[in-house]
Amino acid sequence: MDNDTLSYIDKEIILEVGESKKVKLSFINNVTLIYSGMPNKETFSIAILNYSGYQGYGYNLFYQKDTKYIKVRNKTFRVVNVSPERITIV
Repeated sequence: MDNDTLSYIDKEIILEVGESKKVKLSFINNVTLIYSGMPNKETFSIAILNYSGYQGYGYNLFYQKDTKYIKVRNKTFRVVNVSPERITIV
């Protein structure tokens, strides 16, 4: 496992706008999370990137600023802090 991939063991992830982190959801499933910032003062967005070889797809998820938990496939992340510049999740 390379240093850029986080295992499914809980670790704090801090992303600034445009930064990405590859997250291992299970033994063979990985996704890339990208913090897309806050389109308005009450909403934040996380982009999800899935790929295999040369094929892939991505989509954005939008959440209210006071959201405490977000779910990506089978993994639930706790939102510790969110601002227009960065997000911290565990």
